[in-house]
Amino acid sequence: MTVRSATATIPLLLAASAALLGACDTINGDNERLLLACPGGASTKDKEGGKDWQLLEGTVAGRTFRAVGAEITLAFHDARLFGHGGVNRYIAPVRVSGRDIVPTGAIVTTRMAGPRAAMRRESDYLAALGKVTRYRRSGEHLQLLGADGVVLRFQCPACNDR
Repeated sequence: MTVRSATATIPLLLAASAALLGACDTINGDNERLLLACPGGASTKDKEGGKDWQLLEGTVAGRTFRAVGAEITLAFHDARLFGHGGVNRYIAPVRVSGRDIVPTGAIVTTRMAGPRAAMRRESDYLAALGKVTRYRRSGEHLQLLGADGVVLRFQCPACNDR
């Protein structure tokens, strides 16, 4: 039986607690870690320990599309946006500077087919994601904003479970 010293464990617990509390509702100096760290619970998808953001709705080219019945998700890790577009998985390399999001490469997706409506919604989402230039975060809500009036609105699903 292995016994660990309590004095060795306390600093680890304090550091972990501070990291979790810092990620809940504010964006501070560590934007790359906190940009898309959806608060609440562990996820196998997000290596930062939060849940993936769920798309509520988006606007691209003056047209609004809703994510009702679709699982369109977004997460951030290692300078990459990634998630599920409703049919396919995607990944997009980016650099975060302050509130700005700068693409550093093309959005890459898997190449699966799905129902026509789901493919159209995914196409609209990925077109909007490709135009994103900045973000706004308020607690459990995230907005990605971009050229041509692009707005993508996300919510943290774990926040609804509280």
